[in-house]
Amino acid sequence: MRPTDFIRALAFLCLVSTAPGLAFAQDETPEPSSSKPAEDAKDAEQEKEKPGPILAIVGGDIETVTRGTIRRGTILVQDGKILAVGQSVDVPEGAEVIDAGGRVITPGFVAVDMDGVGVGPAASGRGGGDSNKVADALDPFDRNMKFCLGSGITAGAVQVGGSSRSRFFFEPGPGSPDRAPVELTIDDLIGLHAEGELDDATFHHLISHARGHGDGHGHADPALGLFAGGEGPGMVSPFDGRFFSDQDRAGTCAHCSATVMETLPEPLAPPSPARPRPDSYAVLRLTYGDLDGMLAAEDPFYSLSPSALTGPFNVFSWRENIKKARAYLEELEEYEADKKAGKKDLKEPRNPVDDGLIKLVKKEIPLRVRADSAEEIRDMLALARELDYDLVLDGAAESWVVAEDLGKAGVPVIITPRDRRGPDPGREDTTGTSIETPGILQKAAIPFAITPLGSSVSLNGLAGRDLTSLPLEAAFAIRGGADEATALAALTIVPARILGLDDRIGSIEQGKDADLLILDGAPLDYRTYVETAIVGGKVRYRRAEDRVFPVFDRDAR
Repeated sequence: MRPTDFIRALAFLCLVSTAPGLAFAQDETPEPSSSKPAEDAKDAEQEKEKPGPILAIVGGDIETVTRGTIRRGTILVQDGKILAVGQSVDVPEGAEVIDAGGRVITPGFVAVDMDGVGVGPAASGRGGGDSNKVADALDPFDRNMKFCLGSGITAGAVQVGGSSRSRFFFEPGPGSPDRAPVELTIDDLIGLHAEGELDDATFHHLISHARGHGDGHGHADPALGLFAGGEGPGMVSPFDGRFFSDQDRAGTCAHCSATVMETLPEPLAPPSPARPRPDSYAVLRLTYGDLDGMLAAEDPFYSLSPSALTGPFNVFSWRENIKKARAYLEELEEYEADKKAGKKDLKEPRNPVDDGLIKLVKKEIPLRVRADSAEEIRDMLALARELDYDLVLDGAAESWVVAEDLGKAGVPVIITPRDRRGPDPGREDTTGTSIETPGILQKAAIPFAITPLGSSVSLNGLAGRDLTSLPLEAAFAIRGGADEATALAALTIVPARILGLDDRIGSIEQGKDADLLILDGAPLDYRTYVETAIVGGKVRYRRAEDRVFPVFDRDAR
């Protein structure tokens, strides 16, 4: 063998003996696979469970809402929750400290109505497209959230889908002079179509008719694009001079009116009880820049438009649907008992109503409905008492007239202290709004939440009337006779209870979510600014940095 061949053979043997995959010459048993990925996953899980850093807010006067005022107290926050609160709380070594000396600390304000805050356009369709998830519509970078945080709002209920509130009023035209006027809601149209009273062509004709007259004059219905004639229950008449010209009255609209009237069956048979179509809400926490924890709850109440419970037929339909819900729950209970007993060939009962109505009947959520007049309030109280569900009344303009009835029923109300409704002539003492409503409600032990004149953030010059004026509205409640503690509760714990989240937000207590405000003055002083807003234990707004509102020294004002 040549020397060069010997060297090559020796090199080959060395290579074989050291190669991991060819080490059979030394050890025929293969090495076990590495456990590093499993170890990394375990370490990550342990790191996740490990308590996070502590934030300490020290030296401020703490308005707990439910447990009085703590002077120059300390709040410890960890993992988004309030760890401790009090005067003798020790600050752990290494904690991040916010000096709130000379400041006032309150819970974040809770809005029972927000419009266009924290959600994108998809919200009107409950997620939009093929998705049915509210989470898909959330926008954690919505600039409106900064305006709300700067006003003290850290959570609120946003409408993310719902039913139509439109009503359409068709007067008889030249083509049908003997017919009586017909008023139809969208629910009526759907019900008549479903029952065969209106064929497809007629149904789509009515929609086309309403949509055709609606262009440029009103709002589109979120579900069908129908003309609503403004906000709330609107009535559209083909001969209404508010929307149509004299030429339209004499020509086109008269023809359309006759056509519409002729397409309706005569006499118009009322549809069978329609299923309620509630507005859908989601409660959002304004965790600006962070999607995690933003969605706090879905459908916190069962919200119906006022027209849904107005009139004999609608009230009858409501009673029937409540009966259906109760009957379904009884059948479901019997089915579960039989299933537990081992019975065979069982058929699970079908839910004839929506899930929200089931929750209402089980008293898991309240019914929220607007009722302004004393008569409407009494009617809603009587229905709730008869059908045994929880109730929240919105608007409640004449609640001061029926405060005793509301107090006995224990029904909370949502009011706007600056809202004004004129009294009926000759009944000035028992109708219309009263500046003293907040004080009257407080004396009657009626819990009330406050909502401003507008539910959206407006930058078009209507300062003091939009969502950012929520704390100012509470100041007007004090002018109306409520004390400061009650007015602050109307911004915090009471709306939190209405939304079913009082175990998480609305007050400063150990174990609750760390949604906090650091203010440069008294909470309901119109000169007070939010210096810092903390949501979920993280600073989401700093006045000096975000500059949403003016920055200057309070003492220099």
